[in-house]
Amino acid sequence: MKRQVLFTVGGIAIVFFVISLVSLVYLLHRASVAKSIRDVLNTDRAMYHEVFAEAHDATPSAETVLAYTQGLREIDMSDCPTDFQLAYLDHIHAWESLARARSSVIKNVIFSLLTGTIPNISDEQPIREEIAKTWNEVERIALSYGVEVQKL
Repeated sequence: MKRQVLFTVGGIAIVFFVISLVSLVYLLHRASVAKSIRDVLNTDRAMYHEVFAEAHDATPSAETVLAYTQGLREIDMSDCPTDFQLAYLDHIHAWESLARARSSVIKNVIFSLLTGTIPNISDEQPIREEIAKTWNEVERIALSYGVEVQKL
């Protein structure tokens, strides 16, 4: 009887230890993932302020937006979860669309001046909405990993 009680208590202790160990590993992994996401977002935020601080007007040039997107592509996301990486990549694509649109406007205006035609000015509102939509998804996924996104 005494042996059976010791065996049962020992089994319970082992199960408790294994559950505690698994929980600890999970929490450490989750903290590591959160740190990786936070690092990406902090780098993005710093880059945004650095690149757009030089653009003193309300409408940064295509080159400024392109410099920002190129910087975004250089951020190391290898330690971030796949869903975050994909959402962030969609966000980069949205910014790249804005750079292309601004570049296209400049080319159209120059062409129209040379040919005397009316320029085809693109409407940036849908692109800006896509940037906001993709950022909202980045924020949502970051929050799912316990990372609160700071305002720009």
